[in-house]
Amino acid sequence: MSTRCYIQIMDCLVSSEVQCPHCWEKFTVEVDTTQGSYETVEDCSVCCIPMTLRIVCHSGEVTSIVASP
Repeated sequence: MSTRCYIQIMDCLVSSEVQCPHCWEKFTVEVDTTQGSYETVEDCSVCCIPMTLRIVCHSGEVTSIVASP
């Protein structure tokens, strides 16, 4: 992979803070904005309980993240 491709990929990964709907602790997730808006299941990095993340984004920018049990 060339350096140029690597930089373009990194520009599309955005760190975003999420609050767990179970333990209410905040933690950071990496959002791949190349996919457009999507839904995924992630485990809380504090309490380890899974949650659904509804992510609204477009190339390089996260508009919103909603976490639900």
